[in-house]
Amino acid sequence: MPTAEYMREYRKRPGVRERELRNKREYDYFHRAENRARWQRRNAERKAAKADWYQHSAKRIAKDRKTKRDYVAKFGRVPKRYIFTVADMAGALRTGHDPRWLADTRAAWKAGAKRGAKQGAATRKRRRKEDAEWLAYRKMFPSSSPYGLIDRALVRKSLKTGHDHLTEERERFRKKHETVWKPPAVDPRKAPPPEPFTAKDEAGYTRWIKKRRLFEGACDLRWQEYFEFRQANKCDRLTVNDRRYVALYASCAVPKR
Repeated sequence: MPTAEYMREYRKRPGVRERELRNKREYDYFHRAENRARWQRRNAERKAAKADWYQHSAKRIAKDRKTKRDYVAKFGRVPKRYIFTVADMAGALRTGHDPRWLADTRAAWKAGAKRGAKQGAATRKRRRKEDAEWLAYRKMFPSSSPYGLIDRALVRKSLKTGHDHLTEERERFRKKHETVWKPPAVDPRKAPPPEPFTAKDEAGYTRWIKKRRLFEGACDLRWQEYFEFRQANKCDRLTVNDRRYVALYASCAVPKR
C-alpha cells in the first residue's frame, strides 16, 4: 500500500495534477446548481448570524463609541501605529489622565506634525519661487531646451545678466562627456592587403562550426579562403550536419567534401 509521502509526491507530477484539476472542473460543472444552492444557503446563514451579533452587541458598540468620542474630546486623537484599546481609553477617562508613555508619544507626535507642516509650507513657497523663475527663464530664452540639466543658480544668473548661462553649461557638459565613435577614413586603394589565411584561422572557424557558435553577420567572414585552405591542406572532417549548419551562414557554396 502506498504511503502518504509517496502519494504527495505522486500528486505533484504534471500529468496527475492536471488530471485531478480536470476532474474537479468537470465535477464542479455538473454540480454547479448544487454548489450555488449550498453557497446561497451559507451566505444567508452568515448574514443572519452577523445581524444577530449586531443586535446582541448594539448596547456595547454604542458604549464603546461613546468612550472613544469622550476620550478624543478630552485627550485628543491616538497617534497612528499605536495600539490603544477601548479598555485603555475607559481607564484614562476613569483616572483622569493618560498613561505616561502615551502622553509623551502624543506630545512628540504633535510637535512633529507641527514641524512637518511648517517645513511643508516652506517647501511649497520655495517651489513656487523656482517655478516662477523657470517660467521667466523660458520666456526670456525660448530657444533653450526644457530638458536636461537644470541648475537653479544658473537660471537665476541668466535672468539677472540676460545671458543664457544654462545653455552654455549644458553644451560644455555635453562636449566634455560625449564620445562619438568615428570610423577611420581609409582610402580603399591604399588599404593594406589581407593577411594570409592560416591554420590557426581554420581551426577557429572549425571550432565555431563544431560548437554551433556562428553568429548573425558571420556571412562577412572569409569563407572562400577557409574552404580553399581546407581543400589544399589536411584538416578536421566536417560532418553532413556541420556542412548543413555552415551553409546557413557562409557567403559562398559549401563543398560536399
